[in-house]
Amino acid sequence: MPRLDDNEAIRALDEVRSFLIAEGKSDLVEKVADVMTTLHPPLPRAGDLLSIVEAAAILNVRSVNTVRRWAGEGILDGYRVGGRIMVTPSSVEALARSPIARRQRAYESVLGTALEPFDGGDEPLPPTGRAHIGRKPWETA
Repeated sequence: MPRLDDNEAIRALDEVRSFLIAEGKSDLVEKVADVMTTLHPPLPRAGDLLSIVEAAAILNVRSVNTVRRWAGEGILDGYRVGGRIMVTPSSVEALARSPIARRQRAYESVLGTALEPFDGGDEPLPPTGRAHIGRKPWETA
């Protein structure tokens, strides 16, 4: 017999639960409900989650894309809420103490030091005194 994936297993257990409710077997209904919750825990509320930017600030890493990747790889407990990826505070706290986050912070520190000579600062660039010469691509001849 082929093995069921998690979603198929939950659907099968839900059918069993519905059958047991119809048969009036409330003690077995509770047991099946407990197994279903163990296999597929309820999703946390959006207010209980952190955004990728908040998680990056707590982890003290600059790259939000790294935090997004960690959520995708399962290193952080991540959920898609609307179009955003949100993570659990408990997984962020656990990762903050892990060697993974320490390595990322060290990498970003070395990278920042290496790129510092190329930093132009916050001052605007001086005008070149040259205007665009030639035809703009969107203008017709």
